[in-house]
Amino acid sequence: MLVRRIVAVAVLIALVATGVAVGWHGGVLDAVFLGIVAALLWLVGVVIARSMSQARVARRSAQTSLQLDDDEIIARAVAEERTRLSSDIDRQLRVSLAQIESLAAGSENDPHADLGAAARAVHRASREATAELRRQLGLLRDVVHPSDTADGSRARRGGMAGSDLVIAAATIALAVGEGLAYIGHLEPYAGWASALTTALAASTVVWWRLAPVAGALTVGAVWLASALVGMPVFGGIWVFAGFGLLAYGVATRAGALTAIATIAALGALVGVATMIVEPLNVWANLLTVAVAALTGLVVRLARMGMASARRAEAERIEAVRPAIDAALAAERGDFARELHDTVSHAVGVIAVQAAAAEVSWPTYPERARSALAIAHHTAVDALVELGRNEATTQVATGSDAAAGPSPEPSATALIERFRLAGLAVSFDADEVPTPLQPLVVRVVQEGLTNVLRHSEASSASVEIIRAGESLRVIIADSGRPLAAAHVPGYGLVGLRERVELAGGSFSAQPGVTGGFRVEAALPLERMPA
Repeated sequence: MLVRRIVAVAVLIALVATGVAVGWHGGVLDAVFLGIVAALLWLVGVVIARSMSQARVARRSAQTSLQLDDDEIIARAVAEERTRLSSDIDRQLRVSLAQIESLAAGSENDPHADLGAAARAVHRASREATAELRRQLGLLRDVVHPSDTADGSRARRGGMAGSDLVIAAATIALAVGEGLAYIGHLEPYAGWASALTTALAASTVVWWRLAPVAGALTVGAVWLASALVGMPVFGGIWVFAGFGLLAYGVATRAGALTAIATIAALGALVGVATMIVEPLNVWANLLTVAVAALTGLVVRLARMGMASARRAEAERIEAVRPAIDAALAAERGDFARELHDTVSHAVGVIAVQAAAAEVSWPTYPERARSALAIAHHTAVDALVELGRNEATTQVATGSDAAAGPSPEPSATALIERFRLAGLAVSFDADEVPTPLQPLVVRVVQEGLTNVLRHSEASSASVEIIRAGESLRVIIADSGRPLAAAHVPGYGLVGLRERVELAGGSFSAQPGVTGGFRVEAALPLERMPA
C-alpha cells in the first residue's frame, strides 16, 4: 500500500511538472493552468483505478464463495468473526490490563513510591476492567453481524453531506475570485452582475451527489440565460469542479436514459452559452463535461459489476444462513468463555492483591510491595494469555503473523499463582492425560477464582482423581460466601457447557459440611486422539 501511494505521488508530481514545462512559454498563468489539468487527469485515473480494483476484489470474493461447499463457508464466517472479536474486544480489555501492569510496575520499581496511592489506583483500575469485562460479555450475548450494522448505517445515511457544502463553498469562492480579476478588463463580462451569476452557477455543485440531474440542468440553464441577458458567467478553473462533479454525479447516479439526456442537455446549454461569450473555450468546456461523464460511466460499470458479485455471494451465503448463525452464536459463546477465563481470573487476583496492599500500607510496606508485585505479574500473565488466544486465532485463520500459540499453563503452575495471591491451596493429583489438560486447567482456574472473589475462605483444596473410566476434578473450600450477592455470569455456566460438551458431568453447590464444592467428571474413553 505504501509503495502504491509513493508511486501515485510521483506520477502526480511528474504530470504537474510536465504541464508546467509545456505551458511555461505561454506565461506563468498558462503553466499553472496546465499543471492543474495534469493533476485533475491524475485524479481521474486514481478514481477509475480504485473503482476497477474494488470490483475485481468483489468478483474474486464471490468466485471463492461460489466454489466453497457449505462447511467451508461456515468455517470462513466463523474465522472472520473470531478475528473481528479478537480485534474489537480483546484490544479494549488489553488496554485495561496494560494500565494495571504499568501502575503496579511503577510502584514495584520505585523504592520511594507511595504504595497506598498505587494500590488504590490498581484497585480502581481492576474495578474498571471488571465493568468492561461485564459489558463485553453482555455484548457477546447478542449476535450482531458486522454486515448488518454496515447496511443499517448505509440505509440511514441520507441528506446532504457536510463535504458537499464545503465543496460548494470552495467552488463559489474560487469562481468569484477568478471572476474579480476579469472585472473591468475583459468583455463582455458585466462586472458585479457577472459575479452574481457566476456564484449562482457555482453553487449548483452542492447537488452533485444528492440531486445531480437538477444541478446539471440548473447550471446549464443559468450559464445560457446569463449569456443571453448580458450578464455572462465567468469561466475559469472552477469549471472543472462545477461541470465535472455534476456530470460525474449524473453518470454514476441517474438512470441510464436520464443520464444520457442530462449530459447531452448540459453539453448543449454550456456549448451555446460559451459560443456566445468565449468561442475559444467551447471545446475546453465540452471536453470537461465529456471526461467527467466518461469517468462516471466507468465507475458506474465497475459498481454494477461489484454489486452483481456481492449479490451472488450474498445469495450463496444466505443459502446456509441458519447454519452460519448457529456457528457464529457458538463461536461467540466460546469466545465469551475464553475471555471470562482469562480476564476474570486475573482481575480477581489483582483486586484481592490491591486490597491487601491498601490494608498493609504503611504499617507493613514489604507486604504491600509484594502484593503489588503479584498484581503486576498477574496482569502480565493475562496479557500473555490474551496474546496466546490471538495467536490461536491467527493460526486458525491462516495469518502469516502468527508463529503458533504458546502452551497452556499447567494446573500446578496455576495453583502456584493462587498461592502467591494468598490463597492456601492443597493439591493432590493423579496424572492428567494430555488431551484433557486444557479443560482441567479451566475447571481448576474457575473454581479457585470463585473462592478468591466470592468467599471468605483463606484455603481451598484441589483433587484430581482417576476413578474407573473418568477423571474427577474437585475444588472445595470451607469458607462462607461474601455478603455481596454474586451475579451469575459466564463462569460456572460456561464451565458446565464445556464439561458437558466433552461428555462429562458438572456440579457446583454448597458443600455438605459448609463452604462450596465444584466437581467435574470427565470421561477418559472419549478423549480426543
